[in-house]
Amino acid sequence: MKGLLVALIILNFCILPVKADELSFNDFLSTALNNSYKLKISQLDSKVAQKGVKEARSGYYPTLSGFATTERYNDLTNGNSQITAVGNEILLNRSYYQDMAAVGLSYNVFDFGVRRKQLDIAKADDKQKSYLLQKDTRDLKLDAVDIYSDALSLYKQSKIKTETLALQTELVDINKRLRENGELSEVDLLDSEILASETKTELDEVKNSLSKKLSEISYYTNKDYDLNSLNLSDFPSDLSTIPVDADGLVKLSAEVMTFLPEKSFEAKVYDLEVLKKQKEYEIQKKINFPKIRFDTRYNFYGSDPSNFLAE
Repeated sequence: MKGLLVALIILNFCILPVKADELSFNDFLSTALNNSYKLKISQLDSKVAQKGVKEARSGYYPTLSGFATTERYNDLTNGNSQITAVGNEILLNRSYYQDMAAVGLSYNVFDFGVRRKQLDIAKADDKQKSYLLQKDTRDLKLDAVDIYSDALSLYKQSKIKTETLALQTELVDINKRLRENGELSEVDLLDSEILASETKTELDEVKNSLSKKLSEISYYTNKDYDLNSLNLSDFPSDLSTIPVDADGLVKLSAEVMTFLPEKSFEAKVYDLEVLKKQKEYEIQKKINFPKIRFDTRYNFYGSDPSNFLAE
């Protein structure tokens, strides 16, 4: 009885339906955008460039600085001499602590426009990194469309050829029975078998190509897909559901792509790179020019023979 129960449980698990892997274009594109290391790097580069603009703009603000030091002087002459000269410095021959604190303020009054050009470079770099981020996003979306469309085409071909092969195999069985009854020639039977064999070969090639294409999809999604249980959804009929910006740079079959080369991201990036190099050249010409700078500092001194940080 116990063995029968175990057998029934095993049989129940064997006949359970296998859950198919569902894959849609929206899920694939969304996962690819979230998992792309290139996009993550581009986003970080863009954030760094934004901070660079703030850093360059800080050159127009005054700089506040401060420091403090504490020194310990020990009399090594045992009081035999009142002072000791070390180079141009005169030291008192007694043991004591000496402290100093200072607060300073400085401002770059005039530098022949170097700060302005550094800020221009930072702004150009910020725009450049922003364009590169948009370009990388566009390229990834276009790659996703190409990869998914190829996979979808192969998936549909495999379904069609699987059904065709099933019909041709059934036809071969019918022709064999007809041949046994003498109602069909041997040539016709061989023709049907050859046709079924060719379809099977084509189906194997399509499945092999689909398996390779699914490995490309796995590269973007970090997921493995079973070819036998995969259900690949068609492109959505409603394009508004696709995770693409309103002024999207990914154009599907239902849209017309008007993309002017002079307006491309590549052209904008190179224009900004030329601008940055021009500004760098102008900075190098003026970097060694004299500058007008305002500096002020207030110092606090104190000393005590025995206390640390004396006032």
